[in-house]
This record gives sequence, C-alpha cells and structure tokens, in this order.
Amino acid sequence: MPEAVPTPARFPARTERLLADPASRAWALHGRALAERRAGREVLLLSVGDPDFDTPASIVAAAQRALRAGRTHYPPIAGEAELRQAIADHQAALAGVPCSAEQVQVFAGGQNALFMILHALTAEGDEVLAGDPYYATYPGVVAASGARLRCVDTAATGWRLTAEGLAAALTPSTRVVLLNTPGNPCGTAIAEAEMARIVALCRRHGLWLVADEVYADLRFEGAHVSAWSHAHEHDRIVVVGSASKRFAMTGWRLGWCVAPEDLILRLKALATAGLFGTPPFLQDALTAALREPPPEAASMRETYRRRARTVLAALAEAGLAGVPPDGGMFVAIDLRPNGLDGTALAERLLQDEGVAVMPGIAFGQSLAQGLRLSLVADEVRLASACRAIARTAERLSAESRPRG
Repeated sequence: MPEAVPTPARFPARTERLLADPASRAWALHGRALAERRAGREVLLLSVGDPDFDTPASIVAAAQRALRAGRTHYPPIAGEAELRQAIADHQAALAGVPCSAEQVQVFAGGQNALFMILHALTAEGDEVLAGDPYYATYPGVVAASGARLRCVDTAATGWRLTAEGLAAALTPSTRVVLLNTPGNPCGTAIAEAEMARIVALCRRHGLWLVADEVYADLRFEGAHVSAWSHAHEHDRIVVVGSASKRFAMTGWRLGWCVAPEDLILRLKALATAGLFGTPPFLQDALTAALREPPPEAASMRETYRRRARTVLAALAEAGLAGVPPDGGMFVAIDLRPNGLDGTALAERLLQDEGVAVMPGIAFGQSLAQGLRLSLVADEVRLASACRAIARTAERLSAESRPRG
C-alpha cells in the first residue's frame, strides 16, 4: 500500500505571520466605530489619520487636464521623468544636499514603498530595528519580508529613537534601522545631532537606514531634519515620502523613495513584478503640486499645529498628559500617570461617549497605557473629545478603586 503523501500547508508561514497582529483588538475597535456610524449613530471618528480636508482644487484640476490629454497609458515603472525630477528637487531642498531623478522610485503610496524597500533589503531571519511606539503597519510589513522586528522603547527618551538605544539593541542579525521622523503616533522628530549619531552608528555597522519621512512637510516649528542630509557620508540611506498628508491626497495612493542608484535598480525590478507603475494622470497632478504647492498645503499644516495646541491645553486642563508633537496630525496621550489601560479606555470611550480614538497598543507595547488622537476635526470638537476622554478616565478610575 503506497505511503500517504502529507498534505501541504494551505498557506505559508510568511502570510500566517501577518494574521498574528497583537494590535488586532485595537483595529477591531476602529471597525466597530465605522459600523456604528453606518448604523446611524453619531460617532466622532478620531482613530485614523485621514485628513478632514479635500485635495486642493489645483491638484484635482491638474489630474483632470492630464485625463483629458489622454494620460491613461502604461507609465515608466520607476515613475514619470518629470515627477522623479520634481521629487529629487524637493528632497534636495529639504535635506540641503543633491538628489538626482535617478535616485527616485515612485510607488503606490508610502506604505507600498516601505513594503518594496524591506523586500529589497532583508532576507528571512534578518532583523529590523525600530523605535517603540512605531507606525502601526511596521510589524506587518517587516513580517511580510521574512525579517523580524526588534523594538527600542523610547518612553524614557522623550518618545524619540536614539543612537544609544539602537546600539544597545543591535545583534549580529540586525540589517536595517527603520526611523520615523516626525513620528506616528507621537509626532516627535529627530534632532540634527541625534540624526548624525544614528547615521554614524549605521555606517560603523554597515546597516541600512530607512527613514520614513512622510510628515516632513508638516513640521510645526523649525526645519525638518532629513536623513538624506547625510547621504554623502553613508551610502545606505533610503528616505520614504508621500503625497497623502501634505496635500490631503490619501486616496490617490502616491508615494516615493530616494535611495542609492543600485537600490533603485532593484526596487524597479520589484515594482515591475508587483506594481507596474502608477497612473500617469495622477503622477502629473503630483508633479504640479510639488512644482507649485497650493496655498492650502501651508494652511493645513498651520491648522494641524493649532489643533495640536488646543488638544494639549484641553488634556492638561483635565489632568491628562499629551505628548507635544513636533509635526504631523496626531497627539499621543500617555495614561501611565493615571494608571489606565489604553484599550479599555478607548473601548469605553466609544461605548459611552461616541468618540473613537486608537488604543496605543496598536503602535507598540510602550504606549499600551495610552491613546492616539487624530487631529481630523475642528478645534471645538477636539476639545469636546478631550473632555469626553477625561470623563471616561475618571469613570474607569472610580470603578477600579476598592469600595469601603
């Protein structure tokens, strides 16, 4: 009798890893908020970073002109030459060092860029170092590449990644440092001196530095410090950018990276296999936006800054600790002084007050006793949401006190 042939696993371990998301409960809360909205409940949705602004009219008009001009055929895989040059010029202005169009690859959003970059740079068993808290998709994108994510707790260093923290976490398997500045969820940015130390560490150990700088143009005060400013010192620096937040173009799915040309060559090969370019009429619209930024871009940045200031003041008045952001469109709330769990508070906040925020666990263990509030509503509603958070926190605290 012939031996039974074992049935292969239905799915490989690589894809199964993506389902083992410790933050799934947090994302389920956001899904519940959406479902309650659809059912007719009035819910203030502050859980995701989707701007409450429409894409500026000049950008929409540029896309319409491109459509009418027949810009609907296959694009160059690396991106349209005009857009790549506009991105290179933008990056050079941000960093103060040259960048060429040959060092640019266009993707379907910053998330797609991160996915392709980590596939190009890591192999099974490699390690990627990142600060904790981190952007919520980092565990998934690292796992998809076959690498492992190792996190450096930044709660004791002002919610900023440091070279000292990275050095202590290095192992022989470390291959990539993944840096987010200004960060999500805390909005904190890396200072110039610390960036130099991080680059020096990467250079000493031969590590790739992947800098997620999608909020570079939403710095509230001072100039953005880009990792690309050290590209002449270290030839393993990659910077990720995006149109989504600066121009309120989240649904357009346009992002990019700047990188050494030998990596661009490999990213182009990956993009050929997994993307085959982004629509030319969308690229034309982004080119126009980068060449002549609409006034709404500066206005949106100022609005986020003002909203963050309002939220921090309202939280302080209620006895809650907000993390002052350097940029971006979020405020993180540290609940450790209140002794509260972020997920429990967020669930109760939605239940009792109809306000949806993201539990901090979605961004790592260091913010498990915390929340992230998106600055995607007007100041009146944001201040009201802060008062609702304070009321919910007081209820939870009262319920946990021993009864005499």
